[in-house]
Formats: sequence, structure tokens, C-alpha cells
Amino acid sequence: YFAEITSAGEQFFVFSNLLAWLFEVCGVKFEAPSEDDDPNAIVSDIRSEAKNLGINLDFPPARLKMGAGEDVCYVLDQMTNKALEVRRFRWASAQHQVEQEQKRKKYRLRLCVDTTA
Repeated sequence: YFAEITSAGEQFFVFSNLLAWLFEVCGVKFEAPSEDDDPNAIVSDIRSEAKNLGINLDFPPARLKMGAGEDVCYVLDQMTNKALEVRRFRWASAQHQVEQEQKRKKYRLRLCVDTTA
């Protein structure tokens, strides 16, 4: 949705509201913008709060006003990582299909042994 510009106004509104939620997850008071709010003020607030969280936004502010593109995806990625960090989220190791099938066979074998006793 944010990779390419399809509807800049809509995408910016969704982007800024998603960021407002991510800021809240990170413990930052950030009021969700309305469609009538000044995009320049919203971008300024986003850049300020991102900087306070240690996120480096080394590109022109105008790139965020488009609501899509590489820099918008970068900000979303950084904010999502920050939110996961704040929530102490940990990724579990992936279980491969072979491992799952081996567990099923062991379980079925145990069922067969238990029912024959």
C-alpha cells in the first residue's frame, strides 16, 4: 500500500494515523491527525518525535507528504521495530515442515501404543 503512490492524500492520511498509533505504542503522546490538518505540521511533528526516539530521518520532509515511497516505508519499518522493541516482542524460530511431520508421527505412534495397552 505504501510502496507506490496511488492516492497521495489518502495514503498520507493512513500513513500519519498509523504512525500516530505506533508513537502511542512507544509511549509518545501523539494525536491522530485529521484530514483537515496541515500536512507540513504533521510531517514536522512526525520528524520531531521520530528524532526523539532515536530514528534518523536524513531526507527532505516533502518525501513523507507523498504518503508513499521508499522513505515512507523506511519510517514505518523503523517505527514498527521500535514499537516491537518497546513491547519486548521476540520472534520465535521457524518450524520446518519436516520437523512438524516428525512430531505428528511421534504423536500418532504414542496414540497407537496407548490404545493397545
